[in-house]
Amino acid sequence: MFNVTCESICDLTYDYLQSRNCPVLFYTYSIDGEEFEDNMGRDENALAVLYEALKTKRPTTSQINTEKYADFFREQLQKGDVLHLTFSSGLTQSISNCYKAAEEVRREFPSRKLVVVDSLSGGGGLGLIIEHSLDMRDNGATLEEIATWVEQNKLNAQHYFFTTDLSYLRRSGRVSGPAMLIGNLLHLCPLMRVTSSGRIVAYNKTITARKAIAKLVEEMGNVALDGYNYNGTLFLEHSNCLQTALQTKQAIQAAFPNLTDIRLVDIGTILACHCGPNTVALFFWGNGRFN
Repeated sequence: MFNVTCESICDLTYDYLQSRNCPVLFYTYSIDGEEFEDNMGRDENALAVLYEALKTKRPTTSQINTEKYADFFREQLQKGDVLHLTFSSGLTQSISNCYKAAEEVRREFPSRKLVVVDSLSGGGGLGLIIEHSLDMRDNGATLEEIATWVEQNKLNAQHYFFTTDLSYLRRSGRVSGPAMLIGNLLHLCPLMRVTSSGRIVAYNKTITARKAIAKLVEEMGNVALDGYNYNGTLFLEHSNCLQTALQTKQAIQAAFPNLTDIRLVDIGTILACHCGPNTVALFFWGNGRFN
């Protein structure tokens, strides 16, 4: 017997993961010293509180420490073998704690298997990988078969996004102060993606959200599986900018006639701490990633 477990920065709801029998390990964030678990849809007010705080405060996020990983693995290994899918090592140092905890706990459970896979993904990209892994498990695949599939296909999970507010990138140190001021005055929208090393890079920019949407749709057509004939799953996510997300959805529906599985969801609390409001993201299946 085995199970697939994951981490919370996957933009799947907690209730959904519970219904799929997928235990989840939570990241946390803090506002004015008060710590909160990644919400995952459990509190309908959590995002509103976070966005209000972002106007004047700087919420912080924390790595998952070794002790928390170890306690989680012990609980799961008491029930059976475990395949654990992590948030991208290119976006957090938590994975070093994960590997250390896994090595420690394996000695305590010598008859169990504990396999850790770095997804090199996050948000809806990790969500895509988790969903497919759970489908494989439910259809009778072994732990080893699922782990092999994830290793071979994780870089096919595409992450593309843009923001219309550079202020939060400035806070993270990705954009200089003068560049941020000029960018906001000119309505510059940086286009970003996750690379083959699991890191975020800005690779282009446009002026105005309308042009950013058009460029994002074009990029999806270039890299999606089967191009504009793509008929897989799309996570269309936004951070407190529903109207921009709906405009993006309309453009995608016009460009991708075979695409029916469009999931319009909120970016989760952990990622929202970093990107701030006014970000739109697309997560879908393609063929490999750029470096």
